[in-house]
Amino acid sequence: MKAIITITQFGIDMLVPIFLCSMAGRWLDGKLGTSWIFILMFFVGSAAGAGNVYRLARKLMNESDTVRNRDLAAGISGENREADFSGDDPDIDFPEEDRDADFSDEDKAEEDEE
Repeated sequence: MKAIITITQFGIDMLVPIFLCSMAGRWLDGKLGTSWIFILMFFVGSAAGAGNVYRLARKLMNESDTVRNRDLAAGISGENREADFSGDDPDIDFPEEDRDADFSDEDKAEEDEE
């Protein structure tokens, strides 16, 4: 769901400035009797939309880097996130009763099925 929201946000951030600037250019062309302001305002809106998308992408990348850095600081690698939580690390010696203590009966049943 978050991916759909993000894609929608990219589209809105790009299209709204183009639409508003184009309409303003069209209105100015009608008032001033010109025909070039619409084109100019279209490109201004495109540049503004591209700037919006760039800022949103940087924000998302920074959030992603923050999460990755936090996980790395906690000793969790991105590729092996499930393995890191599974308790199957051969370097760590977990007593059997401690490893299963935090699981509910449903979790134990799902674990047994695997």
